[in-house]
Amino acid sequence: MNLQPYKAQTWYDLDINVKTKDAANSSFSVEVNGNPVLRGAAFAGAVESVERLSLRTGPFRTDPTRRLDRYDKRLKDLPNADDPVALAVYHVDDVVATPR
Repeated sequence: MNLQPYKAQTWYDLDINVKTKDAANSSFSVEVNGNPVLRGAAFAGAVESVERLSLRTGPFRTDPTRRLDRYDKRLKDLPNADDPVALAVYHVDDVVATPR
């Protein structure tokens, strides 16, 4: 899922909204530069509160999850997991958490 086209050397104002009632429902919303791009998205895992921020790049991944037994011999390695990719640099500035 692509939320926003990426343009190098461009600052983006990213607003991730998780209200108290949303945390109980394991959902969040995202705005980029003031424009809503995602509403009511599900958390990656069940939580009781929001304590960390994790920003990931690349295609959306659903597996592996923490619920899977990583020692299960039936699970296969992710394809091309060791292939090098082009260097990219991301700067994160002014992370603010405001209880709502």
